[in-house]
Amino acid sequence: MRTSKKHIITVSSAIVLVIVAGVLLCFFNQHRAKKADISAAKYLIETTEPVFGNEWTAFALAKGEYSCARSWIKKYKCSFEERVTSQKGEFAIYTDYSRCIIACSALGYDPQNVCGYDFTSKLNDIEKVTERGINGAVFALLALDTCNGDSELKDRYISIILSMQHESGGFGMSANVPSSDVTAMALYALAAHTDRTDVKLAVERAVLALSKVQSENGGFSSGGAENSQSLSQVIIALCTLGIDLEDARFQKNGNTLYDALMSYRNDDGGFLRTKSDDISSPSATVQVLQAFNAMKEESDAGKQ
Repeated sequence: MRTSKKHIITVSSAIVLVIVAGVLLCFFNQHRAKKADISAAKYLIETTEPVFGNEWTAFALAKGEYSCARSWIKKYKCSFEERVTSQKGEFAIYTDYSRCIIACSALGYDPQNVCGYDFTSKLNDIEKVTERGINGAVFALLALDTCNGDSELKDRYISIILSMQHESGGFGMSANVPSSDVTAMALYALAAHTDRTDVKLAVERAVLALSKVQSENGGFSSGGAENSQSLSQVIIALCTLGIDLEDARFQKNGNTLYDALMSYRNDDGGFLRTKSDDISSPSATVQVLQAFNAMKEESDAGKQ
């Protein structure tokens, strides 16, 4: 069967148009994301006090290197150092050490010498670290990875996390009740350890589990309600794993994770927790900002 030169040109032109459209859409989404993340950063600066206890906000603002946040971060660091010094490096809740170590990684502190105190040594007490369940192990592993912690200690936390995997592939506060939030957090804690066969298999099962519970509009739920926080955690997990947000497994009825996330954006630059809310949520917005940072990191990694 002969194929006319005209037909070949038409097909070639169509392919080129599809490629160009894809590139333009990608550029447009990146531009939208850049505007949205700066607006979210400004919203957090205006609504969140630069004091100890707001480590996740400090981490997100410092990690994103937002120039508008320099003054906020400077004030936060003063509060942070004052609290650490006044409490002689001691916190009642052991997950606080992990949270502070993770924040230190973006704020320029040495977690082994924060005002003269070694936060990393506290992670050796596995029993106290995991008093609050899988979250303790997840954040401890993330913290150890940010400061090149002891490999044997990391392995012990990995084992605890893997032991909490549900038969469905998901993770939860208990092994019997998986949730998209906890599954996502477990994934980005395990992402740096997929050279281990057991971790690689667990990650594959968990990614599939997330895909199965994704809603038809591209979002995610926890406690029976779709919300931006669960969605943000999933985006962070997939970016950390190097999975494209437009991966076919995470597109539902043409809706992508990015589309779903942007549907929570509010006029003041912040993000709603749920669609039924009228007011932006600082706690939701800080997780969205972390998701934007993860998207940027993944995009930058792809260019290298």
